[in-house]
Amino acid sequence: MLTLLTVIYYLLYIYILVFVMRAFLSWPMAMAGGRVPKFVVIAYNICSALTEPLVRPIRRFTSRVNTGNFDFSILGAMIVLIILQRIVQMLFRMIAY
Repeated sequence: MLTLLTVIYYLLYIYILVFVMRAFLSWPMAMAGGRVPKFVVIAYNICSALTEPLVRPIRRFTSRVNTGNFDFSILGAMIVLIILQRIVQMLFRMIAY
């Protein structure tokens, strides 16, 4: 059971890093227009494909709130993942001790 919780914890950690990569890669995509290196576009598309299943439902909720041009759904998804990671960490501590 501890091994499973450890694997889940690190998978959530990696998924959070993918969200961070998506956020950072979105800036050159928005600022440079069509003059973005191809590897940045490919990396952004991979990150988007991996994160969109979690972002989409949150985006539906945040679209009701007027946030201007800012998309807070990625931040909301990261917060959800961090909370899940903390729950897994608490379960790990409860079982281990």
